[in-house]
Amino acid sequence: PRGDSKMLDTCIAFDDWIADTCVVDEEGMPLRVYRGEHGDTHLPVHSRLASISFGTREAANAYATNPNDTYDCAQNPRVMAAYLSIRKPLINNPNDPFIDFPILASAIGAENARNVFVKFGDYLYNTDNWASNFEMYESVDQVPLNEMDGLYLDLYPLLDDPSVVALLKANGFDGAIHAGAGRTAREPEYKVFSADQI
Repeated sequence: PRGDSKMLDTCIAFDDWIADTCVVDEEGMPLRVYRGEHGDTHLPVHSRLASISFGTREAANAYATNPNDTYDCAQNPRVMAAYLSIRKPLINNPNDPFIDFPILASAIGAENARNVFVKFGDYLYNTDNWASNFEMYESVDQVPLNEMDGLYLDLYPLLDDPSVVALLKANGFDGAIHAGAGRTAREPEYKVFSADQI
């Protein structure tokens, strides 16, 4: 019947779209993930950030009902379930919330990575690593490029920044899989760079 043919075409299209995704469960099958949102919008996905974040159902519920901005009111809270197509993530480690300088340098080039680390230096200064190994420098921009390999910082602020995401996209990356921070500490977060990946 005609209806069955249309459903088969839809299934084939989904299989092609989800093929090679890194967002999978322990058995290698596509993993259903969740996004929590709030606010009045007619868009299917609403984000003020450069990447679109998904995680566990519990994390999504928390984001939908408790905005990060304390001055925000959670109007029209909602949680969506989705599958994601992330084929070339910057990082594919749901247990690690950090990005090491050498990894970012190999992704976008050493000079670009240095500029990013300088821009997000505030995320370095209060770490044990900075205090133990880089205390002789007043700021990241004083660290010689050949000594930056020992630096790392939280990944999430980089993925919220449009200029960093633009650099990653220009180098072929389409997202990241990492551990969350703050209220989602130790929970996996899945970030896509385009709504077409949802």
